Amino acid sequence: MAYGELKVDSITFTNGGTDTTVSVSGLVQNPTFSGNITVTGTISGDVVLGGTTVSGATVTGNAGQFTTLTGATAGFTTVTGTTVTGTTANFVSGVFNGVYGETDTNTNIQFPGSDVIIFNEGGSEAARIDSNGRLLVGTSTVTALGTTNYGINQFSAGNVTNQGILLENGVAGGGHPRLAFVKHRAGTSGGTASVNDGDSLGGNYYYGGDGTSHIPAASIVAIVDGTPGINDMPCRLVFSVTANSSALPTEALRISNDRSITISDGGNVVLGTTTGTKIGTATSQKIGFYDATPVVQPTTGVAEAAFVQNSGGTAVNVNSTFGGYTIQQVVEALQTLGLLA
Repeated sequence: MAYGELKVDSITFTNGGTDTTVSVSGLVQNPTFSGNITVTGTISGDVVLGGTTVSGATVTGNAGQFTTLTGATAGFTTVTGTTVTGTTANFVSGVFNGVYGETDTNTNIQFPGSDVIIFNEGGSEAARIDSNGRLLVGTSTVTALGTTNYGINQFSAGNVTNQGILLENGVAGGGHPRLAFVKHRAGTSGGTASVNDGDSLGGNYYYGGDGTSHIPAASIVAIVDGTPGINDMPCRLVFSVTANSSALPTEALRISNDRSITISDGGNVVLGTTTGTKIGTATSQKIGFYDATPVVQPTTGVAEAAFVQNSGGTAVNVNSTFGGYTIQQVVEALQTLGLLA
């Protein structure tokens, strides 16, 4: 084979309608290729792919087949052993900054820098993962709760009227949607180190805008209520509300681990005023007041006791009065309340 030097403005290689490969070694300036290209050496200088200039490129290994390359001068630093097929890849200032569909280019994933990932839909940002690993849906800004930016995922609907989160379960059985809160003291995800008495296990918190910030209004919190042990997790639920002219919630009611219900001082139990409120609906239910042992509702099926006059006392009857009430009135009142049958 003769060796020499060929100097022309450009050379065009085609595969002639057959599935062949063109290999080029040595120095070739400004070649134009049609078909697949295998690069066994290093190409330096400007490379044109689909009409777009990739300047200052060093391409080693298999550079692959770009269907479409969009954006300004790409400025590859190094592309090694990479194949990109059938996609539109966007390169700006030498940085791969997004994943775009071949036809739906306004729906994409972008990497704008500063450890942020943005998901765009229809040309607008739909969600992002920020540099703290928080998922922000419908917003690019973390909402401050009070004076604190919590490390939480955030779902925002802007001016959507009925925004919410739907959990659905359609299994043909007893399964149901659930929202689980897990607390431990391992210091890493997935741990099981025991919590302590008084630790908060999770809660629902409610805030309202006051014109300048978001103010806490109410909360429901589960708190460890005793010393935990293996298969033993005593807990209380604490309900707190913010009183008028106050900026912080205070405890209003709690359900302790022994199932007792405590209403905070100053709170009232307000019953209905139209039809009233029943406490118990069966005569077999028990009730007790002032730490007395609960008893089943007394009935009239007991023998009447005879009044016995002691040496210094006086016999009484149904018309005898105590504190201005006759015995008959007291019995009728207890029967009306349901304490006597």
